[in-house]
Amino acid sequence: MGVKGTLFPASGRCVDESRRLRLFIFVATICISNSIFGQSSYQVLSRIDNIVQQTDSLAIRSQRTFYLNKMDKKFDGIKETWHYTLREGKVIVFQIRYILDSTEFIEIYYLNKGSLIYSEEYETIYYSANGDDEIKWGGIYYFVSNNLKQRVTLGKKESKYLHWNPEYETLSRFQKRFSELQQNIPLTARN
Repeated sequence: MGVKGTLFPASGRCVDESRRLRLFIFVATICISNSIFGQSSYQVLSRIDNIVQQTDSLAIRSQRTFYLNKMDKKFDGIKETWHYTLREGKVIVFQIRYILDSTEFIEIYYLNKGSLIYSEEYETIYYSANGDDEIKWGGIYYFVSNNLKQRVTLGKKESKYLHWNPEYETLSRFQKRFSELQQNIPLTARN
């Protein structure tokens, strides 16, 4: 049974074609939105990389350093080396380095408008069995509005928790370290 003048005059065929058309529109919408969000994510990460490059360029010329000695239950003492860079009186990047036993730990935090945007952390074992230094663990994290946007890791991370949560651990460590930094630099450099 068909209706004269319709696009699909055969009965039932109109419903099948309508379903196909809806499926095609749905798939096309998914593909377009993935493409848009993919480009958006790429643009955000690219913008963060650009800020990091500019910050590194400034840090080469104006980095400041101080040292903190801390006591540890397992080791006699830990000497942390802190580097930080200011722009217009505000911290834009800071780095902490320290050695426990034969492992060097490095934490780097980049800020934009007072918020964490990029972080790196490394654990490097010195004097390994083959005689070369080796990275035991490494991680790079991109943040947007205190939300982890992307991460890249190398090696196996030892965590205090049953399930490792890179977003929570990195942000909480950043807050602790940033507070520590603010307590140890001149008042003019506190955000």
